[in-house]
Amino acid sequence: STTVNDSNDSGAPLCVDRPDGAEEELETFAKLADAISADLLLLQHGGAPSSVRGFGGSDDDDGNGNGENINNVLSVVVDEAGESVFDLPFTRLSVDNGNENFTVRLFSNEGGYQKVVSGRELRCRDPRSGEIEEIATSGEDNFRSSSMVQHHAASNGSTSSDQDGLFPAKVTKKGNYGYEVEWADGATIIYSLLAIAKAAGGKLP
Repeated sequence: STTVNDSNDSGAPLCVDRPDGAEEELETFAKLADAISADLLLLQHGGAPSSVRGFGGSDDDDGNGNGENINNVLSVVVDEAGESVFDLPFTRLSVDNGNENFTVRLFSNEGGYQKVVSGRELRCRDPRSGEIEEIATSGEDNFRSSSMVQHHAASNGSTSSDQDGLFPAKVTKKGNYGYEVEWADGATIIYSLLAIAKAAGGKLP
């Protein structure tokens, strides 16, 4: 567009200068940034980027063998919360380093649900599917194997059954896709919203 050309000619980045009349171009760049962020997260956890995944392909399931595409999961239910269906994109994670635990908050049309989760409970889970990694077998898919390597790579000498070495932790929101947890033992792991919800007792409807 003329606006983009003018920005190139002036040397002022469009997204920094944000000139009047550039709303459409800025919106397009924002969508591109979101799409790239999503693909980078999928690549980090061994998934096929959405931009190259075919419509008839065999996407990863939820880890329970029921064929659910975990990339399309938008809601979860919790036994303790009755019949409420919680919207996965609104999942929130915060850390309490004083008590060495996390708080997971889920939201639905009827209200909210909050649960305190130990560091051990979150750390032992596959960062993408939310399944407990100790139950994985050699026959599981390549994603689970690669995520287990990443999960434990920075924690040599530590045990996942012990809270020691996990806190203090730092939590950072990553777009609309998950949270990055920087553990005290040096491991940095991005957990999907589904994995976080499952750590709080969430399951597919």
